[in-house]
Amino acid sequence: MLEKLLSDRAQKLFRDLRPRYEEPHRSHHGVAHIVHCLRVFLTIEDIVANKEAFELALIFHDATYDVGAKAPLNEKNSANLMMKASPHDREVTQRAYLLILATADHRIPPIEDESFTQDCALFLDIDNSVLGSPRDEYQRYANNIRQEYLTVFSEEEFNRGRQAFLEGMLDRESIFLSRHFRNRIESIAQRNIRNELSHLQVPPSPRMTF
Repeated sequence: MLEKLLSDRAQKLFRDLRPRYEEPHRSHHGVAHIVHCLRVFLTIEDIVANKEAFELALIFHDATYDVGAKAPLNEKNSANLMMKASPHDREVTQRAYLLILATADHRIPPIEDESFTQDCALFLDIDNSVLGSPRDEYQRYANNIRQEYLTVFSEEEFNRGRQAFLEGMLDRESIFLSRHFRNRIESIAQRNIRNELSHLQVPPSPRMTF
């Protein structure tokens, strides 16, 4: 299934990456998340400026994932791994590197390149697109996130961090950065987030976000 979603070059890279995504602590940030991202990517690839860099960044963006690590450690390690492993040319790998780093805070870096800015908005929105999924799928995602983080945090700590993350998403001008995703799933994502928040009773903590 996964191979059908990847170019030939990306298939070879992901064979080496797959054991990382199958690590037992990955309830959400595993193979299923990459499959989800790639499926969404295939629906928008016609509006992506640099498809090679985009695909490369997608398969590497969570390659290193320590649940308790503070951003941007995981993102930097994943981006550095990509730089070492990728056979792509420098322009592609440098662009993919910046896309991966942007997932640390899900904000578009101030780079004066319109095509990169557009791709970065789409890339970050794909990573967050599960927020705008149907209710049952969203609930599975929320359960998997909880299970993943409860391996290193108490339930109270998780609830505080999760509430801070969800409220932070709602505090933005919009959850999604691209017009494409805002038009299609913004209202669904807001509804899902508010529903999850209604079940979290612990006050948020600004120091941790999940």
